[in-house]
Amino acid sequence: MGLSLYFWTDKYEDLQETEEQYTSHRLSRTFANFMFRENVIMNEEEAELNQIGKITEVDISIIYQMLEYPQEEQIEFELRLAQDEEAEQKILDDAEKSKAEIENNLDEVLSTIASLIEKLSKIEDLNKLLLPTDYDTLNSEYYFSDFNIDKKNFGQDLRNFKRFLEFAKENGAKTVWFMFC
Repeated sequence: MGLSLYFWTDKYEDLQETEEQYTSHRLSRTFANFMFRENVIMNEEEAELNQIGKITEVDISIIYQMLEYPQEEQIEFELRLAQDEEAEQKILDDAEKSKAEIENNLDEVLSTIASLIEKLSKIEDLNKLLLPTDYDTLNSEYYFSDFNIDKKNFGQDLRNFKRFLEFAKENGAKTVWFMFC
């Protein structure tokens, strides 16, 4: 068992993926782990996504924002812990603010992912450019190698990500975020 990361959109119920489409859109568990690295690594180390943003000169903040979308279960849990109505209202206000910050983000996310793919496809040995961390939960040597080859690596995950975004856009979605379980 491990953490899985899924796409969710404002039109998710309308997206009817075939099994083949689902497979071509699916993210690896390593990608889920990759997205949470910023919370795992310590000291002066830098998460791989942050390093990749610097290497490619692509602003990756919109990708991190996709993790901030408040999930209903989390909101309900926080509301149960709230001490009073004022605390409850703050939880609800914060959730609405987080939702508003990513509203209509799909085009920007698609542009960001397309830029990353374009720039990373020209870089040989990305795995050798990334600074090592004391706690490598990604098997970085493998995951960041052979970007242009689909082998359950970072390149394949980004291409799957892009395919999903294009599919969602074609089906009327405007907002996309990550759902994890």
